[in-house]
Amino acid sequence: GLDDKVLTDQNGLALEGLAWVARASGEARHAAAVRELATVLADRHSAGGLLRLPGLPAVVTDYGALACGLLAAFDLLGDPALVGRAAAVVDEAVSRLAADDGGFYTAPAGRADLVRRGREHLDNAWPSGEAQLAVAAARLHHLTGARRWRDIAAGAVSAAAGMASRAPANAATILHAATLLTDGVVAVATGSGTLAAPCRRWHGRNVHIVPLSTCAPTGWACLDGRSSIADEQLLVCRGTECLLPARTPAEALQRLA
Repeated sequence: GLDDKVLTDQNGLALEGLAWVARASGEARHAAAVRELATVLADRHSAGGLLRLPGLPAVVTDYGALACGLLAAFDLLGDPALVGRAAAVVDEAVSRLAADDGGFYTAPAGRADLVRRGREHLDNAWPSGEAQLAVAAARLHHLTGARRWRDIAAGAVSAAAGMASRAPANAATILHAATLLTDGVVAVATGSGTLAAPCRRWHGRNVHIVPLSTCAPTGWACLDGRSSIADEQLLVCRGTECLLPARTPAEALQRLA
């Protein structure tokens, strides 16, 4: 009676959940579990494309859940390689699943075992894959500043807007994506990055935590003009507007609040 399938989408959801547990607990064993699971799932994305199971190509929920999971792992671990992997996942989803209205099909074209390519605008027993891709793209926009990520997120939000307006109780994930587009906040920790630690316990879902100590070489827009800051600061910014620098953990939490 053992279901021994290791599905990419279900494990992507687990990765995001574990990252939140690790942020709340601050325990090394939880962080180690996040790092291990992120590595296992990232290995499912090779030159041949993302897999749902060995030998079975991914569907939209695999792409969406994995991208969100990898970005949640970044907020915990501060490893910019995780952002690069998430970007590659979203890029592949666009190339294989994109629909003309800005949203996404459930499965790639050319699947002989499917009668038609379905769509999934709303959440069900798990978050909508299309909506998770919108969330991931919005987060990538706030981190990197690249306009194309914003366009991808806005396209998916627009595609699902009609269904979301009729059934908002089933549209939490796409509504989250819409909120992220306007209210995403980036918290940049300079110096050695010690002020990132208290921020990781912050409960806000729209806050992206960027330690300059590991992310300086990326060239992300959120780091423009900050690579030379040597002292310990936390800069909390929405778009191009930033609050005064925080220099203590208490000030950092105050800025986030």
